[in-house]
Amino acid sequence: MGASGTGKSTFINLVSNSSLAVGTTLDSCTAEVQASQTFELDGRRVKLVDTPGFDDSEKSDVEIFNQIAEFLSSTYKDGRKLHGVLYLHRISDVRVGGVARRNFTMFYKLCGIDAMPNVIIATTRWNEVDAFTGLRREVELRTKDIFFKPAIDGGAKLLRHDSDLASAQDIVRQLLKNTPKPLLVQVEIVDNNKAPSDTAAGMELQRDIREQMEKQDKKMQELREELEEANREHDAELRVELEEGLDELRTTLKRLQDEAKSLTLPPRSATMPPPPRPSTAQPLRAHTLPSFLEAPRRAESPTLASALPQDTQVVQKGAGRWATFRATLFRWRTHS
Repeated sequence: MGASGTGKSTFINLVSNSSLAVGTTLDSCTAEVQASQTFELDGRRVKLVDTPGFDDSEKSDVEIFNQIAEFLSSTYKDGRKLHGVLYLHRISDVRVGGVARRNFTMFYKLCGIDAMPNVIIATTRWNEVDAFTGLRREVELRTKDIFFKPAIDGGAKLLRHDSDLASAQDIVRQLLKNTPKPLLVQVEIVDNNKAPSDTAAGMELQRDIREQMEKQDKKMQELREELEEANREHDAELRVELEEGLDELRTTLKRLQDEAKSLTLPPRSATMPPPPRPSTAQPLRAHTLPSFLEAPRRAESPTLASALPQDTQVVQKGAGRWATFRATLFRWRTHS
């Protein structure tokens, strides 16, 4: 797992000799959950699974979440557990921005605190930074609460991937040492019979969509007030621009409403879950996010909609005022 452009598909192709599509830009190339061909490492048969990032250029975070949740729940129902999860992060990133933070938040929510000992966070693109800069960033990622320290304190390992075969094989070997265990989202959907929207990751997406919708409502109200002023001043040119802006906001709001609806429905290919099976697993520990991943929250509003209900595998959301608004809208759309 990881953001687009961190090298997930490249890693899989390198170590498994597969031919998964690889992007040459930061636009996402992996559009579906896809598995590598089975390969042998130290006498063991291994299969890696590539997932799209939660910053996909073609699909929404809800679509990505539904794909990942369906795959993970299906494999767990079949009695297959993961030896580990690999999260890739570019050491070349100057800062851990909103895209990387959103990806890691979803990753943490999908895995849960109990699965952290089976997690490896691997830094990539070391060839794009000098040794001092790379080391300084690595230390920050490891030791600061605003980065990966809480996950590492929970048992996750932070390793380097140097882009060569030996490095990739060493990382897979570390994962193969783990005792297979289910991820939090698998336990929630299969053992606890929760709908995907009611899982920790699903509720995180609901919260994010609610916040985006609230922002759109606020922007639309501001634009309506500007439009009323333009009408009073008989400013036809500004009125046209403001009406176009309102149309764009309505389109965005409709997209968010559609995403909210799709989150509360099972994926088309999914089947209704069977009755909960008896579980001998130990009760899950609290799986709240580390404080650095928790966005400031308002009082909780109601949910967006009522929710409906051995090969080794590794898995890898005036005119001046209008100009200001358009710049803000562009930045928001780019961030989203």
